Amino acid sequence: QWRSHCDFRQCNSDFADRIAPDAVNIIDFMEVNNEFYRVGEYISAVFNKLRSGVAIICTQKRTGEMYGRGGEFGLEKARLAMSLFTHGRLPTGIIGSAVITKCKNIIGNNPEHKEIFYTLRGGMEYDYLPIKSCPTMQFGLHFYNAKEKKALANEIENYCAASAKPSTDMGDSF
Repeated sequence: QWRSHCDFRQCNSDFADRIAPDAVNIIDFMEVNNEFYRVGEYISAVFNKLRSGVAIICTQKRTGEMYGRGGEFGLEKARLAMSLFTHGRLPTGIIGSAVITKCKNIIGNNPEHKEIFYTLRGGMEYDYLPIKSCPTMQFGLHFYNAKEKKALANEIENYCAASAKPSTDMGDSF
């Protein structure tokens, strides 16, 4: 369905040269193989090409790290930055979360450092409702302290282990 509305282009360098300044641009992913500190420079070049358009830029990150390659250099121009985490594997997908690592130009409460948990099934079906057997999991964006985060990690681990076992029970609803 997207093909009639999108122009897909193969690119692994010189991202700014391929930006449509008045459109939605998605860079999935900004490949940086060395000199990771330069990611801020590459993002800045994309930012400088924009007029009324926006750029959604994805970077790789090491498992468990908060920031993508280039660390906080990648946040300098960002209006909104999020980090994605995988917390558990299900037979049909994962339980993950998105943490807002930067949010600029906000009126009211800034959601920085808040997190939303989700399930991803079949690589394309997202659900962000809490899992009943994970009572620490809150609905929507929530700031989790260290104690809540540890309890939730245990709940997710137990839920995923139980989901891996064959059963006639359909399990939790989301």
